[in-house]
Amino acid sequence: LATTGNGGNVENSNGYDIVFADTDGDTKLDHELQNYNPTTGKITAHVKIPSLPSSVDKVIYIYYGNSTISVDQSTTNTWSNGYEAVLHLQESGSGVTDEFNDSSGNGIHGTGGGLPGSGDNTQTPDQATDSIFGSYSQDYNASNPDLIRTQDFDVTGFDEITVECWIKPDTADQGRLVSNGWGTSYDDNSYNLKLDDVDFEVRHRTSVQSHSGPNAGTISTTNWQFVAYTWVGQTTGSNNLKLYQDGGAPVGQDSINGTSMYQTP
Repeated sequence: LATTGNGGNVENSNGYDIVFADTDGDTKLDHELQNYNPTTGKITAHVKIPSLPSSVDKVIYIYYGNSTISVDQSTTNTWSNGYEAVLHLQESGSGVTDEFNDSSGNGIHGTGGGLPGSGDNTQTPDQATDSIFGSYSQDYNASNPDLIRTQDFDVTGFDEITVECWIKPDTADQGRLVSNGWGTSYDDNSYNLKLDDVDFEVRHRTSVQSHSGPNAGTISTTNWQFVAYTWVGQTTGSNNLKLYQDGGAPVGQDSINGTSMYQTP
């Protein structure tokens, strides 16, 4: 998928003429173009597929070479199915307000630095070239600690949630990965996906219960890992909180009561 000047057939140097179509070869699919290298042709794109059956292969098409396309075809509709925030975290890490872009269109952008009111904006992670998607990532100093704060958003009344991220820690340690919190106690989180020395831990709070667990999975310090947890509200919880690592079946699950999430006080 290199450009014409590099022996390929892509016309636009930014890859804007690369588009995707559904199985019929005609229905255009929404996508976000995250990265494109015109020399190598390497591309990272997120494509919204209307349906993805588990029992049969799904065929989609990629088109390129249209010289009339000169603007980015990416759209926030790619993330329209319930995504509250999507941060790729490939920016430079300069400490500028709202630097870390939210691709969902909801404006939940991120800013590097200390907690609100701390007066410390030095705790911004550094941009790193090691990335699962071949572009950039953020290198956090756990002892400082570095962090990225997003715009506040209210999770009150949410009856289900998925929290997920890609990570490659240097050491197995303690630390939050993705959280909505306001203190240091495990009660002080509406959601918190974190490292817990050798495994991963979930801390979750509903309108009626604070919960810590499950602790499961295995932290790798050599490979990129995809970590996620899901929760579905139930009056009496029955394995309704599940922890996943690198896809497949849950590596851990637990039960928590409550049909809606708790928001920060």
